[in-house]
Amino acid sequence: GDLVEAALRIGELARARKTAQRAQELAAGSTSTVARAVAERCLGQVGEARSAKPCFEAALALHAQTGDRYEEARTLLAYARLDGDRTRLAAAADRFAALGAWPWLARVESELAGGTKPVDDSLSSLTAQELRVARLAAGGATNDEAAAALGISPRTVEQHLGVVYAKLHIRRRAELARLFKDL
Repeated sequence: GDLVEAALRIGELARARKTAQRAQELAAGSTSTVARAVAERCLGQVGEARSAKPCFEAALALHAQTGDRYEEARTLLAYARLDGDRTRLAAAADRFAALGAWPWLARVESELAGGTKPVDDSLSSLTAQELRVARLAAGGATNDEAAAALGISPRTVEQHLGVVYAKLHIRRRAELARLFKDL
């Protein structure tokens, strides 16, 4: 799970997908319910909105069998990042707080404070970070300006924009600006 999340955070969607697929292959041959749940979460994190939801639901069902509250909380957080569901974010926060997982709780609280709800259904396939980058770029920020605002590198902004363009089937920043203007 960590490798998929790390690849996504640096904008390497292809690597994240490959890693998620490998996790699924390993989990399929395992008797570990936790491994299967984490593999489902990984597939959800790299999938399109329609294919991701069943993966997250399967992961949550498996977590219910294991009682692993930490992995369940991580799945709730990842699922909430997909669709902006604040109820799931709050549930993740409760679980992280109960476990004393303070760094994870801080992440969730940050997302609760900033909001992760997608602007529009056409943007629902974007991760929270991709949406932040897209909003800044659509508002006229350069890659350097967006990077400074988000505390990431300009190269990471560029990678996120590449993924955003692919997911939204657009080619240029001007199209992104029009999309946000029309919302």
